[in-house]
Amino acid sequence: MVKGVVERLHERYRVSVMESGFHDLHQRAEVAVAYLAGSGGEIERMAAEMRRLVDDAPEAMVSQWDDEMLETFD
Repeated sequence: MVKGVVERLHERYRVSVMESGFHDLHQRAEVAVAYLAGSGGEIERMAAEMRRLVDDAPEAMVSQWDDEMLETFD
């Protein structure tokens, strides 16, 4: 299940994505995504699109979503 969501995010957006937590728990996963963009607005747009992709995945349910922008040059 998680593998499919991870692969779709990577293939569609060319971001670095991995299962980053809860490896020993059944039916729960933590996924981390990292990417660069030319502007803060582009980062926000991509984050919203990726969130929609995950929300629309029938095999996944999002219980928490944390965005963190490390630095912007806008």
